Amino acid sequence: MAQAQPSLTIPSLTGIRAIAAFLVFFHHYQFFKFRLLNEFHIGVSIFFVLSGFLIYYRYYESSTLSGAWWKTYIINRAARIYPMYFLLTCATFVVEYVQKSTFNAPVFFLNITFLHGFFKDYGGFTGIPQGWTLTVEECFYFLAPLIFTIQRKGKFWLPILGIYAVGLVFLYIGRVLLAGTPGGFCASFEFVAIYTFFGRCFEFFVGMFAARLVLQSRKRSNTAGKSRARELKLPNGTATWCGIVGMSIIVSCMSIFQDYPHWISLFHTAGLALNNLVLPLFIGILLWGLAREVTPVSRFLGSKPMLVLGKSSYLFYLLHLGPLAGLLQILTTDQTSVMYVVLVLFITVIAVSIALFYFVEDPLNRILRKLLGGTPQT
Repeated sequence: MAQAQPSLTIPSLTGIRAIAAFLVFFHHYQFFKFRLLNEFHIGVSIFFVLSGFLIYYRYYESSTLSGAWWKTYIINRAARIYPMYFLLTCATFVVEYVQKSTFNAPVFFLNITFLHGFFKDYGGFTGIPQGWTLTVEECFYFLAPLIFTIQRKGKFWLPILGIYAVGLVFLYIGRVLLAGTPGGFCASFEFVAIYTFFGRCFEFFVGMFAARLVLQSRKRSNTAGKSRARELKLPNGTATWCGIVGMSIIVSCMSIFQDYPHWISLFHTAGLALNNLVLPLFIGILLWGLAREVTPVSRFLGSKPMLVLGKSSYLFYLLHLGPLAGLLQILTTDQTSVMYVVLVLFITVIAVSIALFYFVEDPLNRILRKLLGGTPQT
C-alpha cells in the first residue's frame, strides 16, 4: 500500500543531520578543553526534534491504524535504520570477541533488538555505545501512529501525559520491583529522564508541532493569497536566526551547570530541564525556519556537499565510536597530538561513511523496501 507523502522536499533538513552528528562527534572527541564542547551532546536533541518533524511531516496525513498501512510504515522505518545497525553491531561484537575471547549472548540479543537502551548497565557501555539513542527513536516510531490518532481528535499534546506516566511506571518497576537485579532496568530517574523516550518525548512533540505548522502554512498558502500574505509578516530569516541564537544562549546557560564528577549539564537538575524542555523549543523554531525561509543558512545546509554529508550522517553517527575509532587510536603513537588524531578520525569516519552509504546502505535500503513491500522514499 503506497503512502501519500508531502511533495515538498526540504534539503536543509538533510544537511542539518550532518551538523547534529558532527556536534556529537566533537562532544566525544575534544582536542582542547572548552566548556561549551561538553554540551555538544545537543546534537542528539537535534536528531530527536528532527525525527518528530520528519515522521509527522511524512506520515501524519496518510497514517491509519490499518494492518496494510502499519506494515508499510514499519518496513520503511526498519529498512532505513536496522540493516546497518545490525551489521555494525555484529562487527563490534566480533572485534570484542577477537580481543577478549568472550561473547555475551544475552547482551548481544539486547543490542540487536534495541532493548539495551532500557538497561542502565548495557545502554551506553556495550555494542555501539551511542546506540541507546536508537532505542529512543524506535519507541517513537512504534508509538507515532497511535499518537497521530489521538492528535486528530484535537488533543495534540495529550499523549505526552500518557508517555510520562509510562516512564514513571517503568521507573517504579526498575527501582522497586527489580531493584538489585542485573542490568539496571530503568534503574534511576536520571537514567529514565536522559536515556529513554519516556524522558525525552517532549523533543519529538516539539518537532511534530513545528511540522504541523509547516503543513498548515502550506495548505493556507495553496488555498488563499491573503493567507499567504499573513505568512510573510515576519522578515525572512527571523525564525532561523531566532532558533540559532536561542540555541546558543541555552547551551551557554547549560554549560554553567556542569557539576563534578559529571562533566556535562545533563546530570544537573537545571541543566537537564534546559536540555529536555527549553532547548527543543528553539530547535523547533530553527527547523520551522529552515522549512519556510530562504536564508544563507538554508542554502548552505541544502547545498550538494551538505546533502551528501547529511545522507551519510547516520553511518557517521554509528561509526564515530567503536572499532574504527579504536583502530585509529591504536595506530597513533603517544607523541601524536590529540588534535591530529581527532581530525584524522573525523575525516576518516566521514570518508568511510560516505562510501558505505552509496555502496552498502542505500542499495540495501532500496532492495529491502522492494522485497518487503515498502515505499521507495526514505
